[in-house]
Amino acid sequence: MRLVAFILLLILACTQARGGRDVSVHFTNSMPSPVTHKTVKSILELDDDLKFNMFKLGYAYNTYNVIFTYSDTPNGRVAGSAQPSLAFCKIIIYPNAVELDLIKTVIWHELGHCIGLNHNGKVGHIMSEQVNPFESYRKEEINLFLTEVKKVRGIQ
Repeated sequence: MRLVAFILLLILACTQARGGRDVSVHFTNSMPSPVTHKTVKSILELDDDLKFNMFKLGYAYNTYNVIFTYSDTPNGRVAGSAQPSLAFCKIIIYPNAVELDLIKTVIWHELGHCIGLNHNGKVGHIMSEQVNPFESYRKEEINLFLTEVKKVRGIQ
């Protein structure tokens, strides 16, 4: 029984993005070029604001994979969604993210889910269920998000 528990913990430690593993970012062919460009820019800005390089664009060995895809089918009021699993996380970007100028917020929010953050219920927070254009967030709210990411990643 202890061996099974140890193996499960080892699998979790080796597959999730928690605890310091780098994150490899991939894009499907369904991502329109302008959306891909804005997504890459948002990821690089997040890396810069975190003050460490967590994300690798393209394939990298021994990393947690995040796969970005685009659905041109509107999903109600949803701008994006994340589907994390042990081996990878799939992020879907919907038209609302583009039409409402929410790309950067949606990217940061969904990457937060991929690394283990949940919705927090605080109005005006990047991990709130209701996201806003990135420019509307105060510096304190952005810093709170960055602190939460660092905490989940084991960086103080």
